[in-house]
Amino acid sequence: MKRATLYARVSSSLQRRDKTIESQIEALKRQIAEAGHILVKEYIDDGYSGAELDRPAMNKLREDLKTKQFDTIYFLNTDRIAREVTYQTIIIAEILKYKKQIIINGKDYVHNPENKFTLTVLGAVAELERAKIVERVMRSKQLRISQGTLSGNGCQVYGYDHHRRTQTSPPSYTINETEAKIVRWIFETYTNGEIGMNKMCQQLEEMNAPTKQGRGLWRVSLIKAMLNQEMYTGVRYYNTMKKKSLTSSEHKTKVVKRDRSEWIGVPVPSIISKELFNKAQTKLEHNRKRYRNPRVPQMLSSLVRCGCCDGSIFANRRYYVDKRMKKPKAYYKLSYKCNYKFSKYMHAEKNRPKMKPCDNIAIKGSVLEEKVFTMIESHLFSDRKLKACMSHFKRRVQANEIRFNKKIKSNEEKMRKIELTKKRLIDIYTSSEIDRNEYVDKSLELDNTINKLKLEKQELLKKIPLLHKKDIVDIAVKKYCTEAKARYRKCYDFDTRRKFLLDFTNKVVYYNDKVEYHGSVPVEVEVNKKIETTNIEYCIKDKIPYSERLKKPKGPIGGSIPVNRKEFDTFSEKSEEPCYK
Repeated sequence: MKRATLYARVSSSLQRRDKTIESQIEALKRQIAEAGHILVKEYIDDGYSGAELDRPAMNKLREDLKTKQFDTIYFLNTDRIAREVTYQTIIIAEILKYKKQIIINGKDYVHNPENKFTLTVLGAVAELERAKIVERVMRSKQLRISQGTLSGNGCQVYGYDHHRRTQTSPPSYTINETEAKIVRWIFETYTNGEIGMNKMCQQLEEMNAPTKQGRGLWRVSLIKAMLNQEMYTGVRYYNTMKKKSLTSSEHKTKVVKRDRSEWIGVPVPSIISKELFNKAQTKLEHNRKRYRNPRVPQMLSSLVRCGCCDGSIFANRRYYVDKRMKKPKAYYKLSYKCNYKFSKYMHAEKNRPKMKPCDNIAIKGSVLEEKVFTMIESHLFSDRKLKACMSHFKRRVQANEIRFNKKIKSNEEKMRKIELTKKRLIDIYTSSEIDRNEYVDKSLELDNTINKLKLEKQELLKKIPLLHKKDIVDIAVKKYCTEAKARYRKCYDFDTRRKFLLDFTNKVVYYNDKVEYHGSVPVEVEVNKKIETTNIEYCIKDKIPYSERLKKPKGPIGGSIPVNRKEFDTFSEKSEEPCYK
């Protein structure tokens, strides 16, 4: 016996006056009684058109789908759901999403082959219509651009003011002289080679030059983007990017630049000359090819996070040369530093106190790496010690279940807000306020965020049954510890130890003397008669004694001299050269 509800609707005032809706309700109640179901609630829209999706009773029904008030929904006919085919598809898909049974005119919608065929056709028609709308919009936009008409709002292009399209004039750009002076100063200063980009940020802040958003803080990434903005030469280019499939199935794609011959240029007022822009590009390319400390993966690269500001921590290598030997050799010292803390040096002295404080100190690479491996050896090979570091075993079942449910609701609310943002983005795109590339980038970003939230929700849903199955988790922890111990015994060089850390480490959190090692134990759990894998997190905490942090690194040289670039070019980066950390 199932809990059932019914939905009835009439549109015209004449039908409302003749009380035709009562005949619908009576017929639906008779169907519910014949099926042996219990009627728990009625949703009635009296005098609302089926051409509209926004109806009071229908909105309430869609809200209650998320609850467990009923299991089955009765409709007298498909046109009572909605008159528009698209609206029917939306409502039916939403009901099926929450696993509610649909009965239309006494027949199960899902188990009826005709209804399933209808649903498939309606979905295909809706998808085709969406594709045709996007194709028509893009074709008309490309035609306007090829005729020299601008597209997009352009509000993020520093140095220009954008004027929206009106009934009498197309969209256009005019030069913002205040911002244009700053653009010219950036190009001239950079090409003359007087100062670097960090110093340019400081000087711009000291000059009180605002960014496009009116903020007082400048960044190196913003200056680089301006130096690469070809629009300043007097042409704005469209159709510059395209999607490229990474696999044959075309599910995984990335956005890449088109061949320059496919670009479409529209004239705009110029701020700098083409010669000055080309000079800046030549210098940027020269700096990219010039020697900078090459990216060399360290033992904990990409794994360390700052415990103070939650920023990323980078591995810093500083090179030195020992000139006491007949054949000078290069050495380097390694340390781990908070990226956010050291990024403040690109800002002027007066603005540094405004930034979020981070007092995390740099730590020697050898000290942090040694501590991490010590924590692994002391906890990861014993299931008893590892379970003591898992919150899964520390809290009661009921408390854990409440915590998981709260996280699931929070994820659902975030996804709902992002879906609304996507709808607004489509409206902005169809009204030609943003161009295709900007729309694609923002849409992909929102889709990635939704996918991450969905994965988090799935992981949480898998963990709830495990709260009542401690035996399964115990077996998984023992298996995990045995595998970790066997793998660790085979670690004899840098590559094998680095691979071990990548496979068994989620992150390492460091804050002054405190170190946290985060990992997760995979557990197989049955979900909807399928065996899936979920992860139970653990956290190992320890401290680095003050005496260890002050310990001097061991090395063959007593004093070190900073590397001169000309001298260092004679040394190779081969592994046989000695180094110390």
